[in-house]
Amino acid sequence: MKKEFQAVVFATSGYHSLHPLTQTVHKSLLPVANKPLIHHTFLWLENHGILDIIVLVDTSRLKFGSIKNYEGKAKIEVICFDDFQGTATALRSVRDKIRTDFLVVSTDYYTDAPLHHLTDLHRVKDALVTTLLVQKPENEKLKPTEDEYDLIGLNKQRILYYSPQADEEDDHSIRMSCFKKFQEMDLRQDLSDVHIALDLLCDKQFSYLKEEFLPWLIKCQYRPKLLSSEIPNQFSFLLGQSRLPVPEESHVYCAAFIMIGGTSVFINSIASYKALNRIKSQTIKGAIGDVHSTSQVGNDSLLGEGTRIGEKTTIKRSIIGNNCNIGSNVKMTDCVLMDSVMVEENCKLEGCVITTKAVIKEKTILSNCEVGGYVVIDTRSAKNESFSANLQQDDD
Repeated sequence: MKKEFQAVVFATSGYHSLHPLTQTVHKSLLPVANKPLIHHTFLWLENHGILDIIVLVDTSRLKFGSIKNYEGKAKIEVICFDDFQGTATALRSVRDKIRTDFLVVSTDYYTDAPLHHLTDLHRVKDALVTTLLVQKPENEKLKPTEDEYDLIGLNKQRILYYSPQADEEDDHSIRMSCFKKFQEMDLRQDLSDVHIALDLLCDKQFSYLKEEFLPWLIKCQYRPKLLSSEIPNQFSFLLGQSRLPVPEESHVYCAAFIMIGGTSVFINSIASYKALNRIKSQTIKGAIGDVHSTSQVGNDSLLGEGTRIGEKTTIKRSIIGNNCNIGSNVKMTDCVLMDSVMVEENCKLEGCVITTKAVIKEKTILSNCEVGGYVVIDTRSAKNESFSANLQQDDD
């Protein structure tokens, strides 16, 4: 890919469903296969030739060091907002830094999508915006009665209707002007918007890109009055250096590239976070720490630097961060341990996520538990529980 795109990466704080993992670390810095989540986004962009990256953070408490320690070639600028008022608002505030066509990316999603297919479609259709949609696997498709979903109307590679986070009780109306112009529309709820878009910037009318701006722009394809009445005074585009003035209604094209296959994970739960760790651990060879000769660490596990494994310990399908201390006679399966975790001797851990600097006391048995940072677990047994500490987020 030519060096003609910039990337704007939104690093958001995360979801309550990720508690207590995000109690002491920003969500975008949660370790995935022993590297911060956002580093995987940087590497993905860099592998597609995008080396100019702006990171917009919805809090001032992000640990800059973890981003600055990224070892790639990309030029990364981090901008924090003490009072984050929406994605579109944040994007407008950095408009002077955007000099080319650009991608909007969110760390809410991990994907290995081939970006050149997205950018090629964007150019061929001369689109104002191109979104990346992912087809959900059969076992992950949501029914309207079970959860929120994106309702998306498509005409081949053109997106004509978009209702994010819809549910069964929502009313959906589509104007006849849409059908008069396009005749056909395929309404689908088996697609996920992975928050990747090209080439857009709005003025003061909208606060959010996905919830407000994108649905409005899609309607402009068949409602010309929206363009003529609202754009001149309240709305403007930054569409690369060759896309001004504002296009006529006949030139508004909103494209959608549907990715089938590959890997895309929406990181909005403990389960999805664990799943992404399993996926990435298969592609990254980790450093092997000090493992006692009588212990067994499976090839399906990943150990960070400086980690020590005591004698007669067995570790399977687990990811252990840097500078952890695992005692003797420990049995660990399907776990994710962040940096500087201590697990004392004779413990049994299964399906657990344990956050930085937590301590698991001897003879503890945990099954499918989450342990927050700096928490000391001194209980004999726990199952399907979440442990967190009463402390403020560490800013060091």
